[in-house]
Amino acid sequence: MKTFKLTIKPASKGKESAFDFCKDNGLVGIGWSAAYEEAVPDGTKKSAQNLLENKWGKVPPQVKYFLNRPKVSDHIWLQKNGQYYLCKVTSPPIFINQLPQYKVSKLRDLDLGHFYRANWVTIPRKYVLGSVQRGVIARRTIQAIKLKPYEYQYNDWLFRKFEREESVEQCFNLDAATQQLKALDVTQFFSILNDMEVEDLVSAYVQITRKAVLLKSSTFKSNPDIEFQLNAKDKTIFVSVKSGQTIQLKPENFTKYLDGNTEVVLFSSATHPYVGDAIDGVCPLNKNDLFEWIKINIWALSQPCLMKILLLREATK
Repeated sequence: MKTFKLTIKPASKGKESAFDFCKDNGLVGIGWSAAYEEAVPDGTKKSAQNLLENKWGKVPPQVKYFLNRPKVSDHIWLQKNGQYYLCKVTSPPIFINQLPQYKVSKLRDLDLGHFYRANWVTIPRKYVLGSVQRGVIARRTIQAIKLKPYEYQYNDWLFRKFEREESVEQCFNLDAATQQLKALDVTQFFSILNDMEVEDLVSAYVQITRKAVLLKSSTFKSNPDIEFQLNAKDKTIFVSVKSGQTIQLKPENFTKYLDGNTEVVLFSSATHPYVGDAIDGVCPLNKNDLFEWIKINIWALSQPCLMKILLLREATK
């Protein structure tokens, strides 16, 4: 199973929304319908490709990607006005003339030329993975969202729950998740977290243990060394977070951030996370300490994190 983000925003004519048309009719689609003004595909990709090449000299990259990458049962995420939608693909690609209930001229006015049939569900933001929220804002019309195995499983669980209109909130059971955490080792725990969730965990730990506040404006990736900055009453704290099993951090590389009123906090989830001598003012965190802390403060985890922990429990029964 693969996961994609899609933006439905072609150059439609008139007031009707191409996005709403797709949502209301169980479709996901993109534009480039001008290729079919004089002729329409015979139902094959090759025929569509020829018409697209006749119009533009080549198949537009977005159309090529759209027609060849998603498969039946894959997930497609969309976002509009802050609302998130999860779709499951239910057909191979279809073309502008393969929807007999709609006139080709109507689809041209909407600038929709290429489709998949798909089932849509609306997902409240608090249940959407951070990696998905980041993925859907990409500027490309369509692209893959890279997820971990348990994140694909989580999205599939979300889709089933909301498609059946089943209650979801009661599934996020803190007591059950706490018991599952106690059954895991530290490596298993960090293996199910994506990069953003590790940053969230370190941020929560530092804010609570240092009595500091996170400065949201510092979280943009303008500095490759520092993920974010926090302010405590008596100092500024810079934090560097590296996920995965291979990236090591060297405390002496962070001395440039020390000025007498600053502290640098480091976290790496690598097997051997830190190299070099200890430096006053640079504090490497031990992932075992974070793991023990989150067992007590599991409320600090997002709903997707909690459910991945619970899904791991089901998988290991």
